[in-house]
Amino acid sequence: MKRELGQWMTLVLGALCGVFALIAILQSLGVGSGYRLLADQPAELEPELTQPMQQIEFKLPDLAQYIEIYQRPLFTNDRKPRPIDDKAGAVASTEAPPVPLNATLLGVLIDPERQVAILRDNASSTVIRVRQGMPLPGDLSGWTLQELGPRKAIFDGGAQQGTAELKLDMSKTPVAGAPPPPPPGTPPPGMAQSPGAPPQPGQPGAMPAPQALPTDEAARQAEVQRIIEQRRAQMRAEAEKASQQQGKQ
Repeated sequence: MKRELGQWMTLVLGALCGVFALIAILQSLGVGSGYRLLADQPAELEPELTQPMQQIEFKLPDLAQYIEIYQRPLFTNDRKPRPIDDKAGAVASTEAPPVPLNATLLGVLIDPERQVAILRDNASSTVIRVRQGMPLPGDLSGWTLQELGPRKAIFDGGAQQGTAELKLDMSKTPVAGAPPPPPPGTPPPGMAQSPGAPPQPGQPGAMPAPQALPTDEAARQAEVQRIIEQRRAQMRAEAEKASQQQGKQ
């Protein structure tokens, strides 16, 4: 079986070699080399194509010619025009007007790390703390703390409202170490009460008149005192940490 397969392969390879040898002999005799390319024939152009183009001025047709397109639009099912909705104007009209800065400056905290202003919203009577460069929360979000000084705070309200300055009312700020004011009705020192005169309100033996504590001033003082104590505790912790590091070294 293998011998027959080898004989067949020999015959096939011999036939292929004979074909290639015949092709080589024919090429050497010049068979197939007697061809040439035809010369290019000049194309004759039509006389109309050789003339220069005429320049015609373009003019828009009259608008009356397109009135049918407007009255019967092509891209609607019923071929009726639709009203134009002015969405931009509607959005602009529904925008709320800017809110004025109705607030009172209660205190200012300035240190190398942060600058904080303490405000009271007069509309909601809430105390707000805001850092420099940050906007106010709530309805006053259109105002941003632009500059902070020892007794003032400048807010930027944008192009519509400009800037507004709030100053700290020093007349209502308690001074450290000052004695508390005497209750109303107490006579000044050195003035004695005449015998037989009825006791004045605020004196011993008289019923003190009820007096309401101003909650806004108390809240302001408590907030300022809390921030001061918090900052002092932070500075003490930093000092203790620095001393411990120096002791380890």
